[in-house]
Amino acid sequence: MPEDLAQQLRSLIEKQIENQDPPRLEATAARAELSRAEGRLIPAVEFENAIETLKAEKSKEQALSDRRTKTGRWLSIYTPKDEKGLYPFVKDYLSQKWLVREEHGLTEVKAADIAETWNSGRDGRPVPDMLAWIVTGNEMSRRVDFVSFEVKPDGALPIEATTQANSQRNFVSFAYLVQQIGPDSSKIGGEAEYKTRCREYGLGLIVFNGELPEVDDFRVALLAERNLAPQEASAFFRARVSVDMAERAFLAVGDGG
Repeated sequence: MPEDLAQQLRSLIEKQIENQDPPRLEATAARAELSRAEGRLIPAVEFENAIETLKAEKSKEQALSDRRTKTGRWLSIYTPKDEKGLYPFVKDYLSQKWLVREEHGLTEVKAADIAETWNSGRDGRPVPDMLAWIVTGNEMSRRVDFVSFEVKPDGALPIEATTQANSQRNFVSFAYLVQQIGPDSSKIGGEAEYKTRCREYGLGLIVFNGELPEVDDFRVALLAERNLAPQEASAFFRARVSVDMAERAFLAVGDGG
């Protein structure tokens, strides 16, 4: 029952405060701990219901997201929407369906690949969730295009999602927002709102629905405009993918880097 699970969740939060652990209680970690205690995997929907039940119980005192720890920092519990949990599904789609796109003129593809990024942005430049490289042309004339993908879960604010995606646009040929559309996104304008904001920046928009999306659940809602003169594109790419992947990309284009 959500009520019973909510009480366990309350106990877990109280213990976190008591022990002065890091104040941000991640939903995924809380769900895992409660699952161990229950001896079963607690479904995401059941966990969300428990959070809502607990928030309702606390509404007369103070919202959980506004509760302070003994050290004066905020304790927050978030809806269990795991952006990184979406990456494998997005990568499957991009690898199988996106890397050759006639709409972008990428018709003579010699080599292509995509990877999650790892650099923390210490060089001061943005870090997209995923980067692709695509080599096109023939022996006489080849070019490499870099494409960034910013992945956002259902309910991400359109202005924040598009601002992040746009921060990468100066360094790549094409920049895309990959947005999960669900009940929460629908409350803030849905696909139309994301599309409007993407169009303002020249961003592309890929949308999908479902918690476990299949490749065919993804759709290109808006094509990205080509950035004709990316700034420091090679350095931006090299700093954010593995050495092996960077070497493969530049060997494919034939300039050795």
